[in-house]
Amino acid sequence: MKSVGGSEQISGYTDQAGNPVSREHMFRLFSESMLANVIAFEEAGVPLKELKQAVGHGGGTIIGRGVVFRTPIEKRLSEDDARQLIESYSKLVGDYSKGQLDRDLVNNVKMRGNVSSKIGMIRSNLRKQGR
Repeated sequence: MKSVGGSEQISGYTDQAGNPVSREHMFRLFSESMLANVIAFEEAGVPLKELKQAVGHGGGTIIGRGVVFRTPIEKRLSEDDARQLIESYSKLVGDYSKGQLDRDLVNNVKMRGNVSSKIGMIRSNLRKQGR
């Protein structure tokens, strides 16, 4: 396998632009996408403790007050990769909830994750539900 930035690639994994990415990079991109959804829920008034989160072989899902965001992974992960992905996401969201992430990183996650649009979608859905 070729190496990207000194890291071994997962065969067939790419970023959203179709560029090959390393396993670590793919885990980081996925984790940041999931975190963007968490931030959107929080900024729309749904606290982290109310969110139901699932991460596994095919990606992740976050549910809050009946609103669902999915972050799929195109290629099903192996058991080992799924475990590492869960660990990567758990660490990132844990650091976020403790206020330990760099402000620039959080701002970049919000921008790349289109958080402002998601906040609007969440609020709209909550209004329709009468919440």
